[in-house]
Amino acid sequence: MRKVLIIGASGFIGKELHQSLKSSFEVYGISKSKIDTTNFEQINILDRDEFKRYMEKNSFDIAVSYTHLRAHETRHDL
Repeated sequence: MRKVLIIGASGFIGKELHQSLKSSFEVYGISKSKIDTTNFEQINILDRDEFKRYMEKNSFDIAVSYTHLRAHETRHDL
């Protein structure tokens, strides 16, 4: 089964996408918010090292991002 990563999985679109895909794909998700769903983890994608560690220990066939940044969350060195 193909593995899909949803970045921003705790948001409305991320949750709906998970529901739509879970019967056909092995779905994983990351979000800055805690998620109590199998294969979902709380990861801060603005923390390069944390995000890199997560991506190095996992591999995905497809990755989709449904994230947004608020002005106070942005980092200029990304």
